[in-house]
Amino acid sequence: MEQMHSTAKTEEQILGLEESLRQSEKKYRLLFENIRDIYYEISINGKILEISPSVAHYIDYSREELIGKNILDYYADPAQRESFLNDISQHGAVLNYEIIFKSRKGEIHTASINSRLMFDEINQPLKIIGTVRDVTAKKKAEIALQESKLFIQQIIANAAEGIIVYDRDLKYVVWNAFMENLTGIPAESIIGTSALERFPHLREQGIDQLLHKALNGKTCYSDDFPFSVYSTGRHGWISGLYTPLRNTANEIIGVIGMIRDVTESHRITEELEQMVRERTYELEKSEKKYRSLFEDALDIVYIIDCNGNFLAVNRTGLATYGFAAEEITGINIFQYLDPNSARIVRERIDNLVQGVHEGNTYEVLTYTRTGVPLWLEIRARAILEEGRFAAIQGMARDVTKRKQMEDALKARERELEEKSCHLEEANAALKVLLKHRDEDRITFEKSIAANMQKLVSPYLASLKATSLNKTQAHTLEIIETNINDIISPFLHSITSKYPGLTPQEIKIISLIKEGKTTKEIAGFLRLSVRTVDAHRNRIRRKIGLRNTTANLQSFINSF
Repeated sequence: MEQMHSTAKTEEQILGLEESLRQSEKKYRLLFENIRDIYYEISINGKILEISPSVAHYIDYSREELIGKNILDYYADPAQRESFLNDISQHGAVLNYEIIFKSRKGEIHTASINSRLMFDEINQPLKIIGTVRDVTAKKKAEIALQESKLFIQQIIANAAEGIIVYDRDLKYVVWNAFMENLTGIPAESIIGTSALERFPHLREQGIDQLLHKALNGKTCYSDDFPFSVYSTGRHGWISGLYTPLRNTANEIIGVIGMIRDVTESHRITEELEQMVRERTYELEKSEKKYRSLFEDALDIVYIIDCNGNFLAVNRTGLATYGFAAEEITGINIFQYLDPNSARIVRERIDNLVQGVHEGNTYEVLTYTRTGVPLWLEIRARAILEEGRFAAIQGMARDVTKRKQMEDALKARERELEEKSCHLEEANAALKVLLKHRDEDRITFEKSIAANMQKLVSPYLASLKATSLNKTQAHTLEIIETNINDIISPFLHSITSKYPGLTPQEIKIISLIKEGKTTKEIAGFLRLSVRTVDAHRNRIRRKIGLRNTTANLQSFINSF
């Protein structure tokens, strides 16, 4: 009962975990299917392994069309692929990496890629995962801004991102309201100051290199990096886009920096990563627990489908039947069942599929891979998913030794029954023999008594008539008494009832029966009085009078 309760509790926990996993899967699947950016996974050689449905909004290819294709087919400039692979191989990840790709219609799009290189167990590159953001519109806006002859102050002031303008000496020219709110530093206190002198950490984060690249005509994206303003206590995470600022003569006169506050994004990402780590840990712990319960069970634990095909078998089952784990899947249970047992199992499976639960155990005869017969005691139940039959889980206990002992016991019972019959016949024959022997003994005793009367007694009478001294007369009296005891049934009766009496004790009993005292018995048998007393005590013990006050002579005369 305790095992059944534990099993039920385990099943409840498994169902709860499965429901939790379904809900979690549904949540992240919705995120995956509705994300605006493009999530992708590609192999090292460029094969698309996974890509989010949002890709259709940008290049008019569906997710199903792209999976399995080579990503190189969609680059506008294939050389960018080699550059991307070099950078990600060197750094392990790229952030805001810019590429140009083409749509189904041949339209050119600029994308910002955040990607990471994934490794296998032996630290070999396995695949690349990342997100793609179509920045075509932003790119066009930036180009238009570079070509623009007018500086629209209002747009800069009200921009939803930070806008910084540097001159060629990297001194601040513009510090918009967004930057003021982000850092807590007002524009008037920073305009005209050197960026690298005011914020030395820009060198540590490589921003100075991006600025110089922008002064040389390149548009650069920074990784997300942390910022902290000691004077105001403001801190967070930002990312930047740095592009050349040109005059009407197309000369580079400075750098425009577009700063994005990604603090909240980092916070959400960190929380999600923590949630994933915690969930992964809990799932791994739970999976390890239940796998241990399954694999380490001393009984055979298995899962089969409605046709009897094995879906899973624990280590005990594999070892018992001689299979490896990779061999058992798909093997049919009926291949290893005795025909009579196969009919029983088929009926039980059909009942479980139809929702008829039979909680009692049943025994079947099976055979191992090498043909060794095994008797199993089975208890099985249906596994349901959303109320519908899915599979059958069973536990089987090897009861072969018990069955062998039962068979041996039945054989022994039959043997004993046969021997009992023989013994009864032998007892009947023995009773007949004993009866005949008793009859022969009685006849013999009567014959001895008659002969004694005829052949001995007359001589004893004649001898008593002669003149005898006292000793001779006493001896003759004893002989006559003993002869009478032999003739009488007394001696036979007492020795039959108390076979443990010695010849000496029988002599003393005969003299006690005649009324002789201890002293007289001692004199006649030539023993000491103490020896006779010892014999009397032993006689009382043997006939059951040791701890009683019963008279020994009276008890003897009762025979």
